[in-house]
Amino acid sequence: MISPELYPVKPLEEKFADSSLLKTNSAYVGSISDGLLSSKHELALGSGSETEFVNHQAARLSLGRSWVNNSTLTPIFNTPLDFAGNSLETARDITVNAVSQIYTDWAGYTDPNDYYRFFVSDRGNFNLSLNGMSNDGDVQLLNSAGAVIAVSQAESQLSERISTPLEAGTYYIRVYPYNGETYYNLQVSLDSNQWYDQTLGDSQLLSLTRSLASDGNLSRNDMISILRNSEDGNVIDATELKDLRTILNNHSRFNMEGYVVNLANKIVNGNLANINAGFGNLYAGSSGFVMENLIGKWFLGNDRPDVTSEGLSYQYTSGSLFQNNINANDIRQGLVGDCYYLSSLSSIAQEKPSNIQDMFIDNGDNTFTVRFFNNGVADYVTVDRYLPTNQYGYVVYAGLGNLYNNPANELWVSLAEKAYAQLAQEEGWSRPGMAENSYAAIEGGWMDAAIQEITGLTTTSTDVNSMTQSDLINLVNSNQILTAGFIYGSGYGVINDHAYTITGYDALTGRFHLRNPWGFYHAALSWQELLDLNTIIQYSNV
Repeated sequence: MISPELYPVKPLEEKFADSSLLKTNSAYVGSISDGLLSSKHELALGSGSETEFVNHQAARLSLGRSWVNNSTLTPIFNTPLDFAGNSLETARDITVNAVSQIYTDWAGYTDPNDYYRFFVSDRGNFNLSLNGMSNDGDVQLLNSAGAVIAVSQAESQLSERISTPLEAGTYYIRVYPYNGETYYNLQVSLDSNQWYDQTLGDSQLLSLTRSLASDGNLSRNDMISILRNSEDGNVIDATELKDLRTILNNHSRFNMEGYVVNLANKIVNGNLANINAGFGNLYAGSSGFVMENLIGKWFLGNDRPDVTSEGLSYQYTSGSLFQNNINANDIRQGLVGDCYYLSSLSSIAQEKPSNIQDMFIDNGDNTFTVRFFNNGVADYVTVDRYLPTNQYGYVVYAGLGNLYNNPANELWVSLAEKAYAQLAQEEGWSRPGMAENSYAAIEGGWMDAAIQEITGLTTTSTDVNSMTQSDLINLVNSNQILTAGFIYGSGYGVINDHAYTITGYDALTGRFHLRNPWGFYHAALSWQELLDLNTIIQYSNV
């Protein structure tokens, strides 16, 4: 029998604590650290007559990871960890300060309560998050007497969060499973008054930031207030600029949402779009006027894209973001040649409407922050409700024909198009070579790039000559985003240099249904007709 090859000693040295590695003759080989095991276990560490084993003195295997035989993939150990105490009296002592700390552990049937104890020496804002769970877990914050003062009980494996001011004193944290068992990461920090005094130099910014963060977070509106506070005297001096960057660099202690960090970063640390817009980036000595322009551009959406022709003007447009759910038929292309973008939106609306829902953040002040992806990393712009209209008050781009003051208007398509036009100015990554804030900048393009930028998903681009009819039918029957492009000529009801959404397949007629983003002149083509037109197929990989 060939001896199976096993993992060498070195990985073991990185996994187990309070252990000694010996040979069968009890000769000492070396110590092993960082991890826990319950009792003596034998491990075959190589071929030959001398079997080596580990004499373990500690309790359990860290993180439930298993040592696995390379040949059989059979687990050798799989016991969960337990570093936390099981009662107030045996609570694990942890450090809670301005530096965010993470503690990983497990709770379950045999360990239903994990307790942690910490001491606060100065009044501050306490922040806790519980995430990385494999099952539903909940968390409580207790005072020194063990009474509950805060609790988080989100559903399923959603993250739990507690943010609350704490006075000096001793506190406990209780982590427990709602049902079953779960691993978890407990992250804690405390923003004390000392941090502000030791870190921020401008007294007004210090006082305002401390006050706004007293509820445990800095919101979008809080950040706008902080940015505007730096305008005192109509100039942002070196101390104020440094403080703004310090606040932003410490965004995690303020529980700032990702989109707030992203937008504020473009103001405080600069962005090519600021220069392209003619505002310039902030520097020590910048005027309050520059700051207001940048706040307006990134947080208020009032740096609107240039229109494509004279006679058009922006009008405040009534309606709601969504009406009667999200579907492909919401898309009606207007006077911008962005069929590639709108046909992609149409397919996303049909196959993955939650991606459209998650694309928008309603700021509650008639502005919407819109999410895109730059190489898989979320990026944001903000738009307001003003849309280009003709002299009669009708919307002329996406959402063509909507009357600006009609309360029944559905706005998401128009706003997604407007946001994409604004995005074009940002370093040119969405529209290489353009770098301008205009509707003209988004004319002409490919669906696969648009799909990636809207959803963050990877895509495939091919043509019908490189696939089979069954391949395309399978794509139609999946929930993948699926589009078709035609650049080799018209025919069979298809328009050349145009993009479509493939919305279905009729097995009785053998025809694929293609939705035109115009909202009319749709087409139904057979497989042979798609081949005749050398149709380009672009789709998401999931």
